[in-house]
Amino acid sequence: RGGHLRATLQASFVKDLYEDFIEFLAETMARAAQKGIDPNRFAGNMKLEIKATDLLAAGSWDGVVTIISQKVFRALEGERKTTELIKKAATRLGLKIDQAIIDAAMPYLDARHMLVHQDGRADELYSRKHKSVVVKNGKIVLDSTFTAKARDTIDALARAIDQEIIGARLVKPEHMHP
Repeated sequence: RGGHLRATLQASFVKDLYEDFIEFLAETMARAAQKGIDPNRFAGNMKLEIKATDLLAAGSWDGVVTIISQKVFRALEGERKTTELIKKAATRLGLKIDQAIIDAAMPYLDARHMLVHQDGRADELYSRKHKSVVVKNGKIVLDSTFTAKARDTIDALARAIDQEIIGARLVKPEHMHP
């Protein structure tokens, strides 16, 4: 019983890490858009459906920009592949993220899909793509090593994105955290 509870908590931790990272990425895009970014690169020729009432209810230019940014992000999120979402977000922001940092985080970001949709069962594609992940009886082994690596690699990716955003001056001073 204790093993099942521990695995459930670790699975929940990995799912939360993924959700927090995606929220961070969406918020990063919104803040960069608020700061001022090349609209042609950020939105390109993307067509979005936005209701006038939503724009009027936004209350400010930053509110309008946030709505547009969220719509752009949701369109990118429709990609369904986390690695493509990260690459497309980086391209729209003009960031150069080290591919090795992205690659290190992907086994743990991709694990979320296995945990949510397959109860932790690693399909052949996941196992082939992420050979470093321990799989036992067809399931991802959720132990302290796995969750620590998930935390460390996803944190490293978020920090790399943050550094690029700061370096490109795509963040308002009030959004900087000491």
